[in-house]
Order: sequence, then C-alpha cells, then structure tokens
Amino acid sequence: MSCAALAHHWGTRWLRFPAFGIVLALLVGIAGADFGGSEEKLTSAVVLTPRKSKAHLDLVDWHLFWKDTDKAESTLQNALEVDPEHAWRYHQRLGDVQYDFRHDLNASEASYREALRRKPLARRSLLRYGALRSWQGAKEEADTLFADAAKDGLLRDARQRPLEEFLAELPSELGPWIPASNYMLLDDAMENLAHPQVLEEFQKEYTQWASSLKNKDSLVSLESDPKAPGRHLQFPIHNPHFHEGVWKDMCAMETPKICQALKSLNQSGLVTIIRASFQILENGARVRPHCHTTNAELFVDVTLQAPEPSELGGFVFTSANGEQRPWVEGDVSILDGSFEHMHGNSAIGKPAVSLRLVVQHPQLPCSGSWEDCGARGFFTYVWRHLWRIIKGTKDDFGVEDEQDDEL
Repeated sequence: MSCAALAHHWGTRWLRFPAFGIVLALLVGIAGADFGGSEEKLTSAVVLTPRKSKAHLDLVDWHLFWKDTDKAESTLQNALEVDPEHAWRYHQRLGDVQYDFRHDLNASEASYREALRRKPLARRSLLRYGALRSWQGAKEEADTLFADAAKDGLLRDARQRPLEEFLAELPSELGPWIPASNYMLLDDAMENLAHPQVLEEFQKEYTQWASSLKNKDSLVSLESDPKAPGRHLQFPIHNPHFHEGVWKDMCAMETPKICQALKSLNQSGLVTIIRASFQILENGARVRPHCHTTNAELFVDVTLQAPEPSELGGFVFTSANGEQRPWVEGDVSILDGSFEHMHGNSAIGKPAVSLRLVVQHPQLPCSGSWEDCGARGFFTYVWRHLWRIIKGTKDDFGVEDEQDDEL
C-alpha cells in the first residue's frame, strides 16, 4: 500500500475521530508527497529498487486502478525477470489479475500453482488454487490441500475458507447455518423482511425488473458452472459505502421500493446492510462450491421465487456442510458464507430468485466512536486497522515475514 493510499485509508476511516484522523492523514500525506502517486514515480521506484517487491506491486495496483490489465501483466512479467527472489508473489498477483479482471480461470490456476510450487504456504494462492481444482473435478485433491492447510495453521477449519479476512474472535461452532434466534435484532429484521406485504412488493419489483431486462450475459457470476444448462445471475441493488469521506447510499434505479425498504432497515439499527443483490438460478443452473471472502459478514437470503419440486425429484437448494436445504418462497434464512457452499436448480418452470443481503456479523467487534464502543472497543478497532496497515507496509521498513503473503 503506497503512502498516498495510506492517507486516503486513514482519512476516510477516522471521520468519527477528527483530531487523530486529520493529524495522521496529514503526516502520512506529507510522506506521500515525496514517494508515489503517479505512474512516473512508481515506474521510477521500480527502476531504482528492482529487487523490492512492493515497488513492482504498487505499480501493478496503479495499472489495475485504471483497468489497464495489459500493463499490469507486463509489469509482473518484468518483475519475474528482475526479481526472481520474490517470484511467488508475482505469480500470485498474476493469478489475481487473471482471475478477478480477465476471468481466465485456466491461466489463473496455472499462476497460483506456480506460486505454490515456490511457496507451499502461500495462503491466498492455496485457497484460490484449491477452489479452482475443485471446479475442475479434482475435489479429492482440493480437500487434501485444504485439510493440510488447516493442519499448518492457515485455516481454522478446512470448510471455512474466507480469502480476504478471518476474525478468530467470531464464533464458527454453529457451522454455516445460523439460527436467527441467536441474534435478537437480526431476528427482528428477518421478521420484517418475511412480512407478506413486504415480500409481495419485493416480488412485484423483481418481476418488473426481470421483464425489462435485455442483456443477462453481463450478470453471469464467476461461480456459475459453464457446463450446466442454466446460469447463475447476480444483479447488484444496494451498495452503501463511504467514498472519499462522503457517505453514498447507492441503490439501483430499477428497484426503488426495495432500496427504500433496505435503507429504512439500515437506519432502524436492527442490522447493518453492506450490499444487496438479486440471486437468480435459471433452470438447470449450478453454482460451484465457493466461500465468501470474510467471516465478518453473513448472508440473509429472502426467497422471492422458487419453482415447485418436479415429479422426478428436482428442486432448488443450497448445500453446505453436507446438508441440502430447499428454497421455499417467502423463507428468510441466514448463511455464514465463509464456509464452503453451493446452489443448484434442478426444478422445472420459472427461475429461482432470492434477495441476498450481505450484513455485518452481529458479534463483529465494535467499530464506532469512543462513545459508541467505550475504551476497549475503540482500541480494538484502532489495533485491527493498524495491524492491517503494518502488514501492508512492512516492506517500507525492509522487513518481510515469510509466513505472510498478503501485501
């Protein structure tokens, strides 16, 4: 993470603590004025320090920010030539570019494999490579890989594999299925979502949106099995977030009533909605096994539409931890998506549709102000974000932890 990025990172996250946030952002911003922020400066850093992995990866991030994947890949190929000592990092980042931006799963699998060959405990490469092998039908190989990762301490559970963030203080003994009764406020929010009038309005707005949709190809998820006769589609509806220090409560113009309901639910304090989307399973669709990127978030799924099971036994289901649960119209359920799960629709008739809310885990450590969280919560919040920055900038101090692969 560059110094300029640090300034933005802290400037946006410390809005509730103005004095500390402003001072820290200014201090880091002063440093950032000297060391990076333009392609020319980042390129110069690569030339001056060709054996420093952070210089190469900062330039890659710059190109990806501007959606220039060609330059990002060429930067990584150059890094492999001039800095072979850190080749595993560059192969891993190349795998990310091919997976997240180019959606070339075969190329990304090869890159992650090469990263693991050079560093067998590269956690990110291991998780992505294992998932890709599973998708290719090599489930036994993937299961062995994940089981070994748990033995080596890279995972707490071979079934629970969040890619980006794992908070050990959050409970996992319940497994992927979370009873709503465990969390009173979340239970109240789910009761509101399941109200017949609310459900009816959601269904009407989905039907109206679906009837006007022309191009579905752009909505096909990366987890959708291309060998299946149907597809898994995702349409984002609600994405509230901070952007450059300003709160943006962004919603799709095609779903105004759903958006208003979600905004009201957010403001009620019952639940913190991070994102919302339509999840659509066409007939014959199959979503390959995958995990959510963090265990700090849960999925609240509101089933808007589910075809009746066919006479041959076909139905719509979510599978996790060896258990298949059918989709039933009007049901509201909670899933910890950091556990491996998949979906399928083998029924006949209309597509299956759910409204998925990605919500903050109710037991997530407090991330508010001193008044909201008290001294303990405040300092826990500070330490959590400070540790992320330390991990992201350790190369600035000439230190590299060979057990850590996240820059």
